[in-house]
Amino acid sequence: MAISDNVAIATIGAVATVMVSAVNAAFAWSSNIRSKRNEQHLIDAKTDVSKLVTQTDGITSSLIRLTGEAEHAKGVIEGENNTATVSLKKN
Repeated sequence: MAISDNVAIATIGAVATVMVSAVNAAFAWSSNIRSKRNEQHLIDAKTDVSKLVTQTDGITSSLIRLTGEAEHAKGVIEGENNTATVSLKKN
């Protein structure tokens, strides 16, 4: 049984089309897996950023409180220095 040229060409074309489709499917699957992994990394990063913001807010409020206390202490010390200066001038 001999195959005509047209049938051989059509068969080769069909096989090539199936092979190209298989390669495209493999790349699509790989891309899908990669995009899901990247999406998970982004979700993890968002969670980490939220934690950092919360920690930074806590640190900021502590720094503001400490700065206020330091400024108050500085004012008290300057007030005592001014009082001591005034009392020395009186003597």
